[in-house]
Amino acid sequence: MVSKILPLIPNHKLYGAVFWSKPKSEMECINDLNGHVVTFYRVLKEDFALLRNLIKSTPASRRIHRETEYILKNSEYFSDVRVAWAFWVQTNMSFSSTIFGGYGYGRGDSCVKKIDNKRLQFTKALTQRLDRTDIECNDALKVIQSRDSADTFVYADPPYHNAHMGHYGGYTELEFKQLLSTLSNMKGKFLLSSYPSEPLTEYTRQMGWQQQEHSKAIVACKGDRSKMRRC
Repeated sequence: MVSKILPLIPNHKLYGAVFWSKPKSEMECINDLNGHVVTFYRVLKEDFALLRNLIKSTPASRRIHRETEYILKNSEYFSDVRVAWAFWVQTNMSFSSTIFGGYGYGRGDSCVKKIDNKRLQFTKALTQRLDRTDIECNDALKVIQSRDSADTFVYADPPYHNAHMGHYGGYTELEFKQLLSTLSNMKGKFLLSSYPSEPLTEYTRQMGWQQQEHSKAIVACKGDRSKMRRC
């Protein structure tokens, strides 16, 4: 959805999501509760060549996808390089790029091409992307409130409480309503991605928010003609 999201982003000074796909902002903040982003950044800086070689030799593979899921769930038993590699695999090979969301594949070659392009894009330039970024480890609502200003823009992409949530399982409708309340009180601007729901419809009506609907062919059942499935 990056091609749909980026044109909607307004001018801003402080920012923090769709991180790798947009130019740097004057100030940036991302939230990393489990520490995998910090580990990935540290390895990018200290062991880039080793991580790059691991990634470039990694095929699109269900077996490797399962292996990396185990590594991330038991990261204390593995080296930082292995954890960073597992993080890269899970975020690039999983269904809808959701960690622990199942192995993503298609009937054509689009998924394999995507992985190949990701390998080609893994260059030294990535090591500089996080240099001036504040990496938080806090409740998402507290992060939004603490960074809110007239120049702040937030891209909010919470777990979809009314759908499969992968490793974000447990996110509730109440927590989604709390997010909507926080966003409605912002001084800055925000862009929210979500599936349709009653709370969202109600807030959109009350606050007069602008809304766009986009459909993407991703399903999770056999026999469907869509291009991608989760299993």
